[in-house]
Amino acid sequence: MAVVLAADLPADALPGDVARAVTGLFLAVDILDATTEGPESSLIGGSGVVLLGDQLLPLELLGELCLYLDGELVAAESAAELGDPVTRVAWLSSEVEGLQAGDAVLLGSPADSVPATPGTLLLEGPLGSMLSANLRCAA
Repeated sequence: MAVVLAADLPADALPGDVARAVTGLFLAVDILDATTEGPESSLIGGSGVVLLGDQLLPLELLGELCLYLDGELVAAESAAELGDPVTRVAWLSSEVEGLQAGDAVLLGSPADSVPATPGTLLLEGPLGSMLSANLRCAA
């Protein structure tokens, strides 16, 4: 899941300011081409792309997130496992000395990473939301 900020947030933003800037959630998939292994692979030595859904979802993280590759369920977890998005964005804003309107903030994943293979990726989320992509190998 991810948020796209509707307003600038200073590092010392108050919770109400953060709540107004975080108007909703979007499904998101972070596809990494990591050159290292382990949890830090997304932070160092990796590159990739983020897919962002187009349906704005409410901030209340209810329901389940299900990830399928070529029709096979590869991960499923409760969206609530991600925690409170307002709290998470407030923390990030304080850590990076503020955020700008339009910034997309990934909230993480409630499930472990899975290897991407060529085929159809489908993420199903709350309220019937879906995000899909056709994955291909680079030549």
